[in-house]
Parts: sequence; C-alpha cells; structure tokens
Amino acid sequence: MPLSGETPIDPRLIVPPSGRSGEAPGRSVLDLLAEIERQLAFGRGYHNDNYRLPPLSADDALELGLPAGVAIKVRVRRATPVVVQRVWDDEAALLRELKDTLLVPLAVRSARTGLAVHTYLEGEPLAVSCPPGTEVAGGHVRQIAGIFASMLRVDSARLPQLPEGWPADGKSDEFFRARVEFAQRELADANEERFGALFRALGVRPAAMAEFGANVTELTPRRFGLLHTDLHRSNLIVGVDGRIRVIDWEHAMFGDPLYDLATHLCRMEYPAHQHRQVTEEWLGAVAAVSEDYVDGWRVDLPAYIAYERAQSVYPDIIRAARSLGALPEEAVLHHAAAWIGRTLRRAGDHIALRRTPDEEEIRSHLLRWHREFGPRPSRG
Repeated sequence: MPLSGETPIDPRLIVPPSGRSGEAPGRSVLDLLAEIERQLAFGRGYHNDNYRLPPLSADDALELGLPAGVAIKVRVRRATPVVVQRVWDDEAALLRELKDTLLVPLAVRSARTGLAVHTYLEGEPLAVSCPPGTEVAGGHVRQIAGIFASMLRVDSARLPQLPEGWPADGKSDEFFRARVEFAQRELADANEERFGALFRALGVRPAAMAEFGANVTELTPRRFGLLHTDLHRSNLIVGVDGRIRVIDWEHAMFGDPLYDLATHLCRMEYPAHQHRQVTEEWLGAVAAVSEDYVDGWRVDLPAYIAYERAQSVYPDIIRAARSLGALPEEAVLHHAAAWIGRTLRRAGDHIALRRTPDEEEIRSHLLRWHREFGPRPSRG
C-alpha cells in the first residue's frame, strides 16, 4: 500500500477496446488519443490515469511537436479528493521550461484532444530494484542530491506564474504556515462531510493541523527555488545508462528547499541509518549552488518532517478508505488497516494523538465508514 502517494502504480501499455495492440495498421497515435478521451477506462494511478502508447510516426510527431520514433505516455487527470496542493495547472508547460536543465520527459498538450502527452522515459523506477525500506546505493544518493541542486539552478523567471498571495521569496515562515493552512483547510475541513467521522474515530481531531501549526516556532528565512515535492522511488527512473530521470511534476511549486528535502526523506523510506548520509549529500550539493538555501536547516528540517508526518494522516486515511472498492476483500481491508496504523504511529506525536488504534479497531472503523459512504456494487 502506498504511503502519501509513495508508491504509485507505473503506467500500463494501452490495449484498445478491440483487444488488439495499439499498433494496428493504419491507426495513428492521434487516433488513440481521441479514443482515450472517449473511453477513459484504462490505466491506474491516484491522481492520473496513465497510458503508454507506441512510438510516434513522423506525421503524429509533427502534429504534436515531439520527436518521431519515441514512445509516449498520456496522462489523464482523475476526479479524486484533493490531497495534495496543485500550484501550477499545466504540468506540460512547466516541463517545457525544465528540459534544458533537468532530465525530464518532453511534454505537450494535444491541440486536438486537450490531453497531456509526455515522452516515455525508458528505464525502470528505482522502487523496482530498490524497494522502499532498503538502502539506496551511494551513487544514486549523490545523483538525487544533484537533482535537488539542479532544480535550484532553474531561473525563477522561467517558472509559471504563482497564485496570488503566494509567500514571497525568502519568507520561509510564511511558506511553512501556508502549508499548515492548506492541510487544515483542504485536507481536514474540506473532507469533513465524507471523512470527518472516520478521522475522529481514528483519533484525529478536527483542528489537528491548526493546533500543530500553533506549536511551531518561527523559521529561519531561506532563499526559495523550484521544488518537486514528491521525489520518491517510483518517480525516479533509472535509465540503462545509470542516470536518474525525474517524472510526475504535477505537484511542483516554488518555495523553501528544506520542504523538498523533508518530503523526500519521508516518502523515500530510507533505512534510518541513511538519513544522515542523504542530508549531508543534499547539504553539499545545494550549498554549492548557494548557502542561502541551507540557512538554519538544522533547526527547521525537523519542523518540516513533523509537518509531513502530521498532514499525511488525511491523504492516507482517504486513500485507504477509497481503496476498499464496492466489496471490500479481506486482503484489501488488511492492507488498508495496516496502512492507516502505520501512518498514525508516525504522526502520533505531531498531532497529539492520545492513542493509536490497533488493526482490528481500524478495520471496524473502515467498515462502518464503508457502509455509509463507500461505493455500491453494480447490478447485472
């Protein structure tokens, strides 16, 4: 089970409704794009349905503005509860600005269908060869630290426009408070009607994030830069050349670099003994770009890690509950309860959880929620 989106399912090869390969004679990739727009019934993921399509023909490549002969991935946003802040709506536009600085997919939006089309990065997710909880090789750790540094070299003037009222560059305390306010407003309050009773049954108080923020002291001002915010093992693609590419930039933002390190440490699930190594590599790579990115890190990093652990209770409970489907199977229920239990244990001290319910209690609360709010089996 994924923790806060830590192990999203990899894109699947599309099989058109005919059951035949997407490479049928006379059928262009653009025809398949139109079919995807109509069907929207294949591919898996929490935020998006992902479709891998065959290499582009010369004609399709010309119309899309991508290289001929490359496989592509189509991303279709799903209608799901908001669990992560989306600062920039057009991921493809951001990727076009990053292609000269970082190893990222090329991306466009199809004029014919409006769908986002990305070049498919050959290789395998780091999660395949190095599952969560296992040690990451030193060479990979150094590459990842270099990726953080490369993001901070991106000229902020090239980034899409930020929302009105976004914290100004260097206002780390405002940035942190904005994260807390987002979690309280969009994760807790906005999901109160459907998930509030489940939150409370599991011991999560309605104002838990506001209370968390009130207990955090002021942060040190730090220079802002481009952040990925979801740099985990399934979003790091190791190519045949050993170089790491980064995918899934839809939750990127502009802000305090220490936040990116904190989300990375939490979502990568490094063994405990590697946290110091990763932090030191990050410090060396990022400070080489500018010391202004690392001011006060020793005091403020624990605050960001605490925030990440605290806010994760909402998306993890929501995702676990939604994973039950119409007819909860025993294995799915077991995984959902274990997933929530793990999240609550990690967050407990940060949200003043009085006690962590055991797995049997969590199962009972999930089933009670499912009876009232879960999807109903289809008839026929």
